[in-house]
Amino acid sequence: MPKEPPRPKRDSIDDEVDALLKQLPGADPSLKGDPEEPAARGVAASSGTPPGDAGAAASVRPEPSRRDRVFVWIRVGLGAIIGTAITQWPYLHECGFSLLGFLAALLVIVAAGVWASVWAWKTRMATAHLLALAVTAWGLALVTNQVLSRTGYARARAAWRCPDPTSGLALRQRGGTIGRPDGTRLRYRDIGSGSVSLIAAGAMVLTDFLRPLMEQQRVVLYDPRHRGASRPVSDTAGVGIEGEVDDLAAVRQHFAAVDFAVLGWSHTGATVARFAALRPDIVTRVVLIAPIPPRRASYRVDWSRGTGQDSLGLELLRIMRMRGEDRTNPTDFCRRYWEIAVLGPWMGDAAALERSTMDPCRFENEQPKRREASLARLFDAFGNWDWTSNVGDFAGPVLVIHGTADPFPIEGAAEWIQSFPNARLLSIDGAGHIPWLEQPDVVYGAIEKFLGGEWPEGAVGR
Repeated sequence: MPKEPPRPKRDSIDDEVDALLKQLPGADPSLKGDPEEPAARGVAASSGTPPGDAGAAASVRPEPSRRDRVFVWIRVGLGAIIGTAITQWPYLHECGFSLLGFLAALLVIVAAGVWASVWAWKTRMATAHLLALAVTAWGLALVTNQVLSRTGYARARAAWRCPDPTSGLALRQRGGTIGRPDGTRLRYRDIGSGSVSLIAAGAMVLTDFLRPLMEQQRVVLYDPRHRGASRPVSDTAGVGIEGEVDDLAAVRQHFAAVDFAVLGWSHTGATVARFAALRPDIVTRVVLIAPIPPRRASYRVDWSRGTGQDSLGLELLRIMRMRGEDRTNPTDFCRRYWEIAVLGPWMGDAAALERSTMDPCRFENEQPKRREASLARLFDAFGNWDWTSNVGDFAGPVLVIHGTADPFPIEGAAEWIQSFPNARLLSIDGAGHIPWLEQPDVVYGAIEKFLGGEWPEGAVGR
C-alpha cells in the first residue's frame, strides 16, 4: 500500500481563519481548517473554554433569525404605542387614586422600553435598541413631570392628595349621586345637620364660598349635569332651562326638602329663580349672585369693566394649544386656562384669586374644550330667552348680589329686581363676577343676614 504523503504544515493562524470563515452563512465547503482539531474547536466554542487561541472564534454569536427580529420589533412597537397613547389619557390624574393609576401607566411605558431594549441588545439590532431607549426616556420624563411638581422642584406646585374643599369644617358631611331617568348622575354634597335649609346649584364652585354658612345650617350643594363632578348621559341630554329646573327638583325630592332657600350663581341664578316661581309653596327665599340677565336682549359682556381680558395670556394659551400642550399636559393647561381666560378677566381684583381653594380642573366637565362646548350648547338652548314674566309668581324675598365691575352689566341684575314682586339689589363696589372672593366679608354678612330673615344693609328695591 503506497504511503500517504505527509501533510503540509499549516500555520495556526491559517487554521484559526478557516475555522472562523466556516461559521459564516454560505461558507466555501473547501475551507477545512486543521483536520486534527475541528472537534476540539467545536467543543471549545460551545463550552466557552477555548483551547489555545480559540477564544476569538468562541466570541462570535450567530446572526439573529428572522423570527427573533420580528419579535424584537413587536416589543419596541408595543412600547412606542403605549408611550404615544398615554398623551391621550382620558381620565383625570391630578391627585389621589387617579394620579396613582396614571403613574402606574407611565411605569408600564418605562418597563416596556427596558424590556424591548434588552432584547434588541441581545440580538444586536442597533436601531431597535435606540428606539427602545427613547421609549424608556420618554416614560421617565413623564414620570418626572408628575413627581417633581409634587416635591417642590417645579414652577407649578401640585398635590399628591385631592384637597377636600370643606376641610376644617367640624361638620357632618356626606356626598353621593342622584340618578336621573335618562342615566345622568348628579353629584351632590350634603353638609350640616337638621333639616335642609339651603340648596345651592354649583358644588364645584360654591363649596368653599358657602363654608361660613355651613356652620349654622344644613346645606345641600349639587353640580348641574354638565358641570363639576356630575356625569351627563350625553353631551346634549337635558340641556336648557327646563332640564336644569328638573334636576333641581330631583335634588329637592331626594332630600324631601321643604321650607328651604335656594341659591344660584351666574347662569344657575336663572335656574333657581325659575324653580322658585314653580314651587313657591316650598321655597322660602332666593339668593342670586352675579346672575345672567333675565332677558337675552340685555345679555352682553363688557370687558372694559374689572381687570379685562389678558391679551398676552390668551396668546400664550393659543400657542400652548398649537404645541399640543392641552393634550400632553391637560391639567397644567387647564389651570392656566381658568386663570387667564375664565376667572381673571371676570374679576374686579384678580389678586383675590389667591383666596380660592377650588380646583375646577379636577373635573372632566371643566376641561377647556368640554366647558366651552357645554356652555355654547346651553346658551343655544336658552334661545331668545325672557324670564321676566315667568318668575313673578314667587312672592317671597329675593336678594340679588352683583358687583359693579362685573363684565355682566349691573343693569341686567336690576331687571331681576323689576321681575320679582319682593326683591332687592345689593351692589358690591369694585367687585366682579366672583364677589365672594373679592369682598368676602360683605357678601357673607349679607347672605347670612338675609337667610336669617332680614334685608342686608345697602340692599335697595325697585
